[in-house]
Amino acid sequence: MAKDFTDVITGSCTGHENPDLWFPEPPKYRPSIENSVALAGQVNEAISICNRCPEMMRCYNEGMKPENISYGIWGGMTAGERLLSSGVEREELDTFTDEAKAIDMFNRISPWLEV
Repeated sequence: MAKDFTDVITGSCTGHENPDLWFPEPPKYRPSIENSVALAGQVNEAISICNRCPEMMRCYNEGMKPENISYGIWGGMTAGERLLSSGVEREELDTFTDEAKAIDMFNRISPWLEV
């Protein structure tokens, strides 16, 4: 379910017909190839919109806040990417949400998925 952050950022995502693109549901169990491809498509679509957004840097900064860093796509980066760019070691990821860990793992395997 999408978080309402229209009071914080007014970028390309605000008012989008599918705000859930930026807050994908992580797999609760080992996902099928079809579900993985669908998730990759959703993440790629959101990031492509982010990459054209004039608010991208401001959104990234908002996504780096402790209350936002472990979920969603902010400033064109997934939670796992933001955690890693913040200097958090992979061994420390267990202190963050399961969503961030799942998305980080997905990002590491996504280059091998056909999207």
